Amino acid sequence: MKFSAITLATVLTVLGGVAADEMQIWDECVLQSNGARACSRGRFSHFTTSFGRFWIRGIDGCHGSSSGVLHQEELCIDSYNRRAHFRFPGQPNRCMAVSRSYETNQAPCVSDGTTNCRVNVYNEVACTW
Repeated sequence: MKFSAITLATVLTVLGGVAADEMQIWDECVLQSNGARACSRGRFSHFTTSFGRFWIRGIDGCHGSSSGVLHQEELCIDSYNRRAHFRFPGQPNRCMAVSRSYETNQAPCVSDGTTNCRVNVYNEVACTW
């Protein structure tokens, strides 16, 4: 069976557009009177899979099947080392690392001049730990 160049390009584009799992940890930070920031971890965090987006508790440690992600058996977050791993049934551990970080005062953060969010975006990487 022969495929035209257009058909092949279309298939490769569709396959290339399949999103890998991603996790975003949103830390809500409040500016204190001494100028320092106090941040609370993971209040608005979510994990995105091919099944959809799921709200999670973005705090350090291992969260078994209670992670909040459909069918996920385990989610472990190590924010100090900027990495995480997770597992679905019948799969080995899959790993993530922070791919980018940014700050925002957009929703769901409240922009009242004293509050903003620091967002760490985790994407899948090869497991090396």
